[in-house]
Amino acid sequence: NDAWFDVSRSVQLDQTDHLTISIIGIGAAGDTVNIDDVRLTGPPPVTSTPTATITELPPPADTPPPLTTPTRTPTEQRTPKATATLPPVAAPASPELRNADFEAADDDGNPSDWYHYGGVLTSDQDRVYDGGRSARLESTTASTKWLYQVVTVEPGGGYEFSAWVRSSDAATNSAFLRVSWYASDDGTGKSLASADSTERITAPDDAYHWLTTTGIAAPDAAHSARLRIMLAPASAAAASIYADDAFWTPADVVAPSTLAPGADDASTSAVADALPADGTEATGDLAPTVRATTAQRVLGASRRPATTTAGNSAVAGSVAESGARVVINEVFYDPDGVGNNSAGEWVELYNAGAEDAILDGWSLADAKATTKLPTTTLGSHAYFVLAASDSFYARYPRFISTALTVGRIGNTLGNDGDRLSLRDAAGTAIDAISWGSDTAILDPAIPDAPTGHSIERAISGVDTDTADDFVDNEKPTPGAPIEAPSANPQRQNRTDEAVSSTIKAGQSFGWLPWTVAALAAVALIAAVSWRAFPTLAHRLRHQA
Repeated sequence: NDAWFDVSRSVQLDQTDHLTISIIGIGAAGDTVNIDDVRLTGPPPVTSTPTATITELPPPADTPPPLTTPTRTPTEQRTPKATATLPPVAAPASPELRNADFEAADDDGNPSDWYHYGGVLTSDQDRVYDGGRSARLESTTASTKWLYQVVTVEPGGGYEFSAWVRSSDAATNSAFLRVSWYASDDGTGKSLASADSTERITAPDDAYHWLTTTGIAAPDAAHSARLRIMLAPASAAAASIYADDAFWTPADVVAPSTLAPGADDASTSAVADALPADGTEATGDLAPTVRATTAQRVLGASRRPATTTAGNSAVAGSVAESGARVVINEVFYDPDGVGNNSAGEWVELYNAGAEDAILDGWSLADAKATTKLPTTTLGSHAYFVLAASDSFYARYPRFISTALTVGRIGNTLGNDGDRLSLRDAAGTAIDAISWGSDTAILDPAIPDAPTGHSIERAISGVDTDTADDFVDNEKPTPGAPIEAPSANPQRQNRTDEAVSSTIKAGQSFGWLPWTVAALAAVALIAAVSWRAFPTLAHRLRHQA
């Protein structure tokens, strides 16, 4: 019932020291009862005055005085209130995502600044993506649940919501992200529109997966948004998802959110309950909305998002259709020298395809943040360098390829371990690598390179989706292939192996030592003869 009820009762309290008031709700799991304005009225308690102890009882009174029943003042009739669609937000909304890494916890040990609709929200210290804590949302009913936070937005602005999510329970139908827009400043009322992440997790996997909405546009009337991490159970069996390292950043708009006429949070939840098991969208006026230009892609059990196929075959999506094939070719993540280490970072891209690649709306992300690529065209078999600062040009004065400075690459690249993922304008994963201690993309990861070295593909553009594609380059070569022969051990080993294989093929170098010895003997004879020539000539003249 959407109305408020005034529940009251008058009771007689005789010789009572304490009073307990219990408010009990009876229903099914997940039902909500709202309680407001609890009062206790009546005369003030009587304070007893101590009296002297007597040994004899006083004579009984002829007629006991009647007990006085307090008269309760009738409570003013309250006007029924409208039932809130979602629990209220305790803290005022802000434009920034608070406790985005889920490291902060409240007095009960639960994630601070995050709220949940249904289920149980707790912090987890065992299944984390990064740091010491993650968020855990548990479901024991068949209804869709989510954890969320409200942020303020600029009408018509472009934003991107991303997070690392893990779903390892078979009882989970899907896990995904959803952004819902509101005209209010606090995420209340009816939602104006919604947009979902471009991918869903639909198969149990013990690894974390990167989910993102890519660039989405706030409606012109929107002033706030609810950022949700959704759990759609497959049944009433126990199911949990984990979330870590969420991001809410300004972004270039890929496509506007689709309006959902009359859809509010309660109806959205009802529709989400009926999501098909294959991960496709429900239909109807109240269906959750996503951008029509983005195909729904399902993540399976692989630890690495789909990027390129083995070898030199083309990647999926628009890049394959255009005949271009762009890879992350070289990464300089641990510059040497003094000063700001991150200012010297750079990443080299290489187009191994036969046609140009238009990098309009593309992005490059590390483990914590996304950098939008400048709009440019990368020619066939050409290199392109993204540099963190103009110090790149001072370090490489003979650089002749194309480079652009972006201010910062991701959240600055980790020296001991990190990852990079390259995506096109539609959010399609183009290429991804990881190095050092980070095994989220490549496992095993590319070995960590020493300070001042880079990691680079041994052959530009060759991509087998393994760490073996990369070598330690002690002399980084931005805008060019790795120098050959290289002094680094991995590269030198490959050269030695090539020489060894040539010898095994039947070529003999047994004549080489004898040739060197003969040349040395000739040189020795010539030197001795030259020094002896003046003496010999003098003797010949005297004999003559």
